[in-house]
Amino acid sequence: MLLMCCARLTATASTQRNSDKIQETRRNKGFWKATTLCESPPLSSLLQLRISKVHSHNNNKERSVFREDPGKIRAVAGRLEEGTLTLKYYELSELLERLQSSGCYGTSDWVHTFGVAQDQKQPCFPNSYNMSRLEAKKPSICRSEPLTGERTRASLAALRGLVTSCYGPAGRLKQLHNGRGGSVVTTSQSAALLAGLPVSHPVLKVLTAAVRNHVACFSDGGLFTAILCCNLVENVQRLGLTPTTVIKLNKHLLSLCTSYLKSEVCACRIPVDFSSTQILLSLVRSILTSKPACMLIAKEVDHISTLILRAFLLTIPENAQEHIILGKSIIVPLKGQRVIDSAVLPGILIEVSEVQLMKILPIKKSDSFKVALFGVSLSGDLSDTGEGTLLLTCQTALHALQLTIKDPYVLLGGGCTETHLVAYIRHKTRNEPESVLQDEGCSQTELQLITDAFCSALESLAGSLEHDGGEILTDSKYGHFWSVQADLPSAVNWPDLLSRCGCGLYSSQEELSWSFLRSARHPFPPQTCLSREATGSASTLTLDCFTAKLSGLQVAVETASLILDLSCVIEDTN
Repeated sequence: MLLMCCARLTATASTQRNSDKIQETRRNKGFWKATTLCESPPLSSLLQLRISKVHSHNNNKERSVFREDPGKIRAVAGRLEEGTLTLKYYELSELLERLQSSGCYGTSDWVHTFGVAQDQKQPCFPNSYNMSRLEAKKPSICRSEPLTGERTRASLAALRGLVTSCYGPAGRLKQLHNGRGGSVVTTSQSAALLAGLPVSHPVLKVLTAAVRNHVACFSDGGLFTAILCCNLVENVQRLGLTPTTVIKLNKHLLSLCTSYLKSEVCACRIPVDFSSTQILLSLVRSILTSKPACMLIAKEVDHISTLILRAFLLTIPENAQEHIILGKSIIVPLKGQRVIDSAVLPGILIEVSEVQLMKILPIKKSDSFKVALFGVSLSGDLSDTGEGTLLLTCQTALHALQLTIKDPYVLLGGGCTETHLVAYIRHKTRNEPESVLQDEGCSQTELQLITDAFCSALESLAGSLEHDGGEILTDSKYGHFWSVQADLPSAVNWPDLLSRCGCGLYSSQEELSWSFLRSARHPFPPQTCLSREATGSASTLTLDCFTAKLSGLQVAVETASLILDLSCVIEDTN
């Protein structure tokens, strides 16, 4: 239980009384100040700070008593004494932080003075917290139309290239290493990638913050969200339309997507039957195979998927009511053990000390009970490769299963949902544009341009699954994603080269016709109302979490609209 105590602070006469009390403290007891002994010192030089006591009746009396070594910062911050302190330039920040924590005051010029009451309980001046400034404050810079700058475009393209190369089961791993040293993180997961990626550009900060917030809530779909958002911003930039028009039409197209994905006629949404484990196993298996850093073979993937599903089912109460409270699964990676030896240990895990255990469970000599003894920390503080990535991936799969209880649906994966949505949107806007034009107040040309940019962003997202130079096709019946190897012969018989679509639902042996993705083709209505026979015929499907992907779609479009609506960026250069 958390007890939260709140108090409202008001700027009344009490503020003035506190200020008077502080000034009185300064007059009666004096204050300490630390002054640099040279102006504009170079970064490589040593700084000398004069630590002296100043009285209100004679501010010029300053005495130097002793000289401290560079490492003895504590003598200043913890026990203020008069004297001169010599320290390295980079150590000054630590000194300032400690002085600030003691309640100090600082000016913003090169000759710094920091004052604190002698009893170290009251600051000399109220509301003075900016302690670490070493030079006069510079004015902020206001940049209008930030998206038109070359720096912004290059930064956005670099981020898009980074996250795109990590996307999907064949995504490339990235190594994150701080130039100053430390551990090396090998990953392709958006959570670890964005957490270890220093971002300074304001536009990219908005984008990465939105993606990280999505991942914190849903655990999956971070790369999907980041790639789609980058694609939308870059595609719209080339059109030259006003941000207001772009945002309105993107919002309408997003509404078309979400309404269709939530409808009963949606042909890329599968209802989950909890009396069967087939769909749930496919969902877990898809999440595991999408993380190449786990380095699992097919047999290990099947084994871990079964264990994750079993552990999840054990957290569901036997007598489930309308509002259920799930149990908790703790995943403990063990170094040096085979993946295939992993197991589920059902029961209750109680973390108590040995003394508490003896009080709770008084044991006689003849009694015996089973315990699971862990010789490693349960905190999960591991590297992001091998066991660490597998741990995070298993946690993501468990979270996806929990989300599926609330919304018992899954979406087709492997790029098929994206290409199917493209076919649906193109046909909808081409054949029923009247409602859009009337509601949004735009022209037919503007609608067509934004629709092409929106659909191109989804197609590029689906195409990001191919990392080996292969070709991407889509069929004209279902609008699904098909991949074929590069260097095709001149005479191509598609059924001989294609096997199954990206999600694994349909076979190339059906009477289908294909065309290259992003090629000029006439809009067609994709087949809707997915039948149960179709989903039951495929032994293995590639699936995505419905809730996570739907949220990722919304976050990507809304964040792109926010970025496109930026008219200026005010940047503090201090």
